[in-house]
Amino acid sequence: MSSTISSSSQTTVLVVEDEPLLRLVLAEVLERLGYAVLEAPDGEAAQAILGRGPGVDVLFTDIMLGRGINGVELAAWTRAHHPATRIAYTTGAWDVSTLTDAPVLRKPYAYKDLDSALRTLLDAAR
Repeated sequence: MSSTISSSSQTTVLVVEDEPLLRLVLAEVLERLGYAVLEAPDGEAAQAILGRGPGVDVLFTDIMLGRGINGVELAAWTRAHHPATRIAYTTGAWDVSTLTDAPVLRKPYAYKDLDSALRTLLDAAR
């Protein structure tokens, strides 16, 4: 795994994951890769963070969240309210064949695949 990403030094990723340990590990990995990381345990908490204003470059959300809105609904809300925010999904159980609006990382995934997906999103936005 690379220790830095030149394109990520100013990039903020909001990680939305209802499994606390996985959320913690993801945040740590992303920080080691050079990203600024915000964390939310569910869609409503993510909406509150996003509602504070601009600043989240990438929303990385699990599709199946424990309560409230799911990741697909969160992504739709984010597109409507924060269209500049790029979106990537993760899931272990969702049928991803119907999702064509954002990249999907199937659990379990290698962190280099997460790194690659984020780089691709950021490069496409330039």
